[in-house]
Amino acid sequence: MNKTEAQRLRRRSDLPYYNRIAAKHNRLRLSRIKVVLRAYKEEVGCVDCKGRFPHYILELDHGGDGVRRRKNGDRSPVSSWNNPIYDLENTEVVCANCHRTRTHTRGELVR
Repeated sequence: MNKTEAQRLRRRSDLPYYNRIAAKHNRLRLSRIKVVLRAYKEEVGCVDCKGRFPHYILELDHGGDGVRRRKNGDRSPVSSWNNPIYDLENTEVVCANCHRTRTHTRGELVR
């Protein structure tokens, strides 16, 4: 395959090529965000029971003051993907048990 044929084939499939590059970039970015969030959660620990747990037990509580700053599905400029520090400044780290208790106390838990 010569150079012009390769360029023609690439032009024809630019969108899939871009999508592959964008997906690779997003995976890399997400992995970096996960590393930061995991380290932060383990460093802070649960603010309610003062327990030290692994990152997979600790959660970020967005409703500490009862005001929700964004919806879960919102991909606005202040979402976790675009600005993870925004989430860290406006959340509290709690373990799964304390988070469940907080949610029940606020009346958000419906069963």
